[in-house]
Amino acid sequence: MAIDQALLALNIAVKAETVLTREAIYPNTANTNFDPSGYFNQGEKITGRIPLKRAAQNIDVRGAGVIFDEGAYTSFEVVLDMAFANGFIKYGTDPGESLAKYTIETGEQAGIAVATANDDYMYSAFRTWSATTGVVNLTKNSPIAIVANCDPLGNFTSLDSQLISNASVALDLNDVPDRDRQRYLIMGSVAKGNFNLDGTRITGFAAGLTGSGQYLINGIPQNQFFPAYGFNAAGSNVIKGQNGVTSVSVGAGLLPEATISVITPNTDFKDGQSVSNPNVGAVEFTLALGAGNTLSPNVAVGQIAQIRSTGNAPKAHFVILRIVNAATANPILIGVPHSLNGRKVESSAFVTTDKIRVPFIPAVGTAHHRAGLVMATRRVQQPTAGSGAYSAISVNPENGLAIQVFFGSYDVGKFSEKQTYVMLTGSQFVNFKMGVLILSQ
Repeated sequence: MAIDQALLALNIAVKAETVLTREAIYPNTANTNFDPSGYFNQGEKITGRIPLKRAAQNIDVRGAGVIFDEGAYTSFEVVLDMAFANGFIKYGTDPGESLAKYTIETGEQAGIAVATANDDYMYSAFRTWSATTGVVNLTKNSPIAIVANCDPLGNFTSLDSQLISNASVALDLNDVPDRDRQRYLIMGSVAKGNFNLDGTRITGFAAGLTGSGQYLINGIPQNQFFPAYGFNAAGSNVIKGQNGVTSVSVGAGLLPEATISVITPNTDFKDGQSVSNPNVGAVEFTLALGAGNTLSPNVAVGQIAQIRSTGNAPKAHFVILRIVNAATANPILIGVPHSLNGRKVESSAFVTTDKIRVPFIPAVGTAHHRAGLVMATRRVQQPTAGSGAYSAISVNPENGLAIQVFFGSYDVGKFSEKQTYVMLTGSQFVNFKMGVLILSQ
């Protein structure tokens, strides 16, 4: 490859990677320090491990002494299952200056395109659950802790400083470290606007803090991090909500919500990092749908359910971890209920007159520690010598983002050449206790 072609390819790769880093949200909040490096194929795996929590011993130095055993870990795999690509055509009949400008501009377009697709993909790591049976170790799964802002009827209201503080407390309750600014909070764009309005109500306090007044004057920038109650926070359009299920039943009658008939503690779902108390506090809620009714197929594992009292006041929310007997009039939903302020709610707090629904949620934001979210980005094999194609790669040393640009396939009939931008990546949430879901407008 000629020197000018090599420099152009590298320039484009750097441009795309720079825009990718600037526009992407979740890659900047993830742990990316994994081995091995090198070239990989789509579908290959990167492995890592999490040290398990241990408890010190109270020993009798003249008696049995210290009990020695090996360090304990749980391992995880990150599958390189996504190859985000964006392709363009450049024409040799275009003037040289406009061709160079066009090529650089496509690097910017590709960076934004890859960033958007990848953020959507990484956000799904917080919200995706699979159906299970038997005993389940939740360690390497998505978060189940929830905080929410609701009105007395259970409708979701604006994100404010109290809700962010509740998210911080929910992480504290799970012993998630808060040192070195490793906690991140991503909120929807509307929630970001509401949070900025909430800040104006404490103008006197905020203005007295160094640098804090600028957010009240200039607003909070989109897709950029700012400090907020112990988090590196950002607003992003990648945050999605939840479509409500208008009827939790099908058959003889359509029920917008179902009455709970039986409440039972569940021990199938475990915390793999806890030795003394592995149960995570899951509860089985048996619903009474009535004769001729069965659970709607629109109610699914991974959705967020709301429990309301007889007077419709919201009592708790939970991620549906399992559905049992869906084809009967008494299906069972299993989850770990959390109060609005993020604390677990025991089964004894619920009564058989409470009701469950799957509500419309405008935004399901996220809060997490960097160690809970992992991302691996690896290189695709370079073209072999003499293939007629050439490529370049740019890697960000801080977040591990790598993007490659490939040129080739010259069409002599149209005097054109194809260029492709690609990022081979995989992501997973690897410690359910290190994240919180935030429900609001």
